[in-house]
Amino acid sequence: MSKKTILIADNSLINRTYLSGILSDEYDCLEAVDGQKALDILRERGIDIAAMLLDLVMPVMDGYQVLEEMSKDPGLRQIPVVVVTAESETSVEARALDAGAMDFLTKPIEPEIARRRIKSVVNARELEELHIRNRLLEEMQYQADHDELTGIFSRSAFYRDTRAMLLANPDTDYILIRWDIEKFKLVNDLFGMKTGDQMLVAAAESLARHVSDLGTYGRFGSDNFLICVPAASLDVESFMDVIVNEIRSSFEDAGIAQSVVLATGVFRITDHDLAVGQMCDRAGMALQTVKGDYTRHVAYYDDKLGNRLLEDQDILDNMEAALANGEFEVNLQPVYSLSTGRPASAEALVRWRRPGKGLVSPGVFIPLFEENGFISKMDYNIWEQVCQIQHMRNEKGLTPIPISVNLSRKSVYDPNLVESIVGLLRRYEIEPRLFRNEVTESAYIDNATQLIKTVEDLQRYGFTVLMDDFGNGYSSFNTLKDIPVDILKIDMKFMEGFERGGRVGVILASVLRMTKWLGIPVIAEGVETLEQYEFLHSIGCDYTQGFYFARPMPYDEFEEHVAGLPKAAITSPARFHVDDVVAALGSGHLFDRVMDDILDAYAVYEFNASALETVRGSEGYFKLFGYDMDAFKRESSNVLHHIVHDDREYVVQACHEAIETGKPCNLAISCTVRGGEVCRLHLTLSCVGKSNDETALIFAAFHLIDNGCEGDLHASCPYASENVGKHVF
Repeated sequence: MSKKTILIADNSLINRTYLSGILSDEYDCLEAVDGQKALDILRERGIDIAAMLLDLVMPVMDGYQVLEEMSKDPGLRQIPVVVVTAESETSVEARALDAGAMDFLTKPIEPEIARRRIKSVVNARELEELHIRNRLLEEMQYQADHDELTGIFSRSAFYRDTRAMLLANPDTDYILIRWDIEKFKLVNDLFGMKTGDQMLVAAAESLARHVSDLGTYGRFGSDNFLICVPAASLDVESFMDVIVNEIRSSFEDAGIAQSVVLATGVFRITDHDLAVGQMCDRAGMALQTVKGDYTRHVAYYDDKLGNRLLEDQDILDNMEAALANGEFEVNLQPVYSLSTGRPASAEALVRWRRPGKGLVSPGVFIPLFEENGFISKMDYNIWEQVCQIQHMRNEKGLTPIPISVNLSRKSVYDPNLVESIVGLLRRYEIEPRLFRNEVTESAYIDNATQLIKTVEDLQRYGFTVLMDDFGNGYSSFNTLKDIPVDILKIDMKFMEGFERGGRVGVILASVLRMTKWLGIPVIAEGVETLEQYEFLHSIGCDYTQGFYFARPMPYDEFEEHVAGLPKAAITSPARFHVDDVVAALGSGHLFDRVMDDILDAYAVYEFNASALETVRGSEGYFKLFGYDMDAFKRESSNVLHHIVHDDREYVVQACHEAIETGKPCNLAISCTVRGGEVCRLHLTLSCVGKSNDETALIFAAFHLIDNGCEGDLHASCPYASENVGKHVF
């Protein structure tokens, strides 16, 4: 064992030699001839010095000055000092003690007394250092065991204490409860992180009040909490209601009105030897089955979930080999243009074909890959397969068709994303316009800034960016406002519960109108029925995708499918429906009031070569013709019957021009109203939709014409009668 080091500071050589002789058997002795040199040695050697013998009377710097300088330095302050003095007066000792000395030796020095006092101060210092270390260890252990925000046990401490509790009570049945706060991120977004933290602290305090005497509890992470108690000690649903009410009460005390919903998973512990971490995973699996389900909030782990756990592990064990063996395949699903009736693009969808097991559902393996990060490798593999497909199509001289790929959240946040994709396109000589990228709206919720940057970076290289699953997030219109996507894909959930003229139809029509104002094309995905297709066609949807047209298919089948389609691949709906018109143009009293303020009279017609039939009209429209709505429908819904014979041809020609050009057409006409009176009207016709059987929807706006200003209208209206009236509209 190495000797400790003692510093002897004394200007007398005789005294230094004497003290060194006394202590050298137990200590390595260093010497300093004055106070300044003593300080230099202390600062150089620091904690290596176990103690110092310090003479009070020295040149350059005396002992009091040395003690004063040491007191200013936290590192030197801890070194014990024994003062050596020829004076034994109490005032001298008191002054030295006040300055920081720990003990005294009075000259002449007795050897045994010197050894004992040095040993005493050295031991005292070591004991103090031990106490300090123990305190630091205790603080470190506390910090490791307790969550910094809430003060309750951390995950690791919960694991340890739960394991100890289970081992100590092998005959007791326990349950492990794992729960989190639904839409917790929304709380942070709406009210701020401080309010979110307040919610977490309230939850932790509630656990401490109710669980501390029953079992163990802790914070798993974020808004996720853990409890392990005897199964007979509480009713889970009633207990969770108590926690909810106490969290809600803390919000009310802060003046915040916020609903609180907890999703809870429960695992019944039958095997006390099972790792606590595995118990938490199983409770977590149960929890996931009630996330977002507002009909129930508590779920129990069972054998079905257990089998799923084994299946999940099997997938994770084989994912790398599957990638190496080429088991992940690209299937293509066509996206059809409603204007041409043919595929305008396609979406690449991954399929896992496992030897001996067949196809694995993407809904099973993709969430697992997203969770463990393997999704990035699979993404790149799919991108490369799409590039290979495009390269083959180019080599065969086939008509180019863009293919879109899905970007997982992990890929979206990859700083090398654009570089990776551009590298693939260069290798396979693919134009960016043929490689489209789909991002999900939910990625905006996680990191809006990064998603916007990724979209802009991709567009800068010439890529088309689609927003997938629009409408599936809580901030759909924010995403549409903030993210400069090129194409919108309406979430297939919009099609669930679809009925013509219902709320779903109105919402879809409203989204379509809004996107047209923004100049963003729309793909409606998940179209499965003729009725859905007809409705989308009637409200002017640009593109559709779904099982009604084609399922995802391997590349060879896709080429056969495209090649085998006739020139007009889709049969367009034969007629329009009144419900479609209502949804497309708006409905309700508010819409009517706004339109009535703008126009004197307006109507929507179904037009073909022989009729212009009214399907909807404003109050002013029916008043203009001298009918109420019911009488008009009974007596004559074909407005051509009301137009004087010479002007009917002009109206029909104007309708055709509006249909062909897509632009409004103006003309002046004479009409016979109820009672036989003839009046002059200015008419503006616009096409709002058409089908492939010469049927179209025409929107018409009417204004009565004052006499005397006919020439203005005649110059801009090729179908106007010779005796036209004033151009009012």
